[in-house]
Amino acid sequence: MRPPIDSIQAPPFPPAPGWVNSEPLEMGALRGGPVLIEFWDFCRPNSLRTRPYLDAWHERYAPEGLVIIGAHAPGFRASSREQAAEEAVARLGVDDLESLVSMTEAAVAYREGLESVAATLADRAHLLWSRMGKRWAAFFARSLAVAAGAPADDVAALVAEALACPLPGLGVQALALLRRAGHAVAVEPADLDRVVAGVPADRWALRMDVLSVEEALASLRGASR
Repeated sequence: MRPPIDSIQAPPFPPAPGWVNSEPLEMGALRGGPVLIEFWDFCRPNSLRTRPYLDAWHERYAPEGLVIIGAHAPGFRASSREQAAEEAVARLGVDDLESLVSMTEAAVAYREGLESVAATLADRAHLLWSRMGKRWAAFFARSLAVAAGAPADDVAALVAEALACPLPGLGVQALALLRRAGHAVAVEPADLDRVVAGVPADRWALRMDVLSVEEALASLRGASR
């Protein structure tokens, strides 16, 4: 049995405080025109892949009254903070979108043992982020590409960047990835303590971008001087 779609009313929006790029909307005020609601998460590649289509539909059909509303539905700890979602909305452009998808899929490929695929995808993310001047994102993408087997003559520079990286968890992952690939990584114990200091101890078992802190430290044992 099919529901009577001509008589089903869309439920009202919940009283959520976090509207971005719009004043709070009411479903009742939108009745009579086409409304598309997308449930998305900026950490999910499938959500990111829909963005170009939504942009195209907005450009084509907004003059006819189409309203597109994105409802952020986080599925990961990294995307669960409201501020993180607002920052993602502010920064996502086409190039950044492609680089995020490439990097996410590179991480999946790396963990599945598909190193040539991971190297190609991470190199693409590195190229795009470098063009945008995103130093730390580009550095980490390059580290993953090298760890996956991309030609490298910049390992020493990547190690130095990892030790200087201010983003919690990123530096220790990069060091461990390079170490896993057999590259020379020598780290002072004090530096190793510093690069993990920004990650709460109760989150060390949780996977971050590619590795968890526990996985990274296991790879780096013996590398500290």
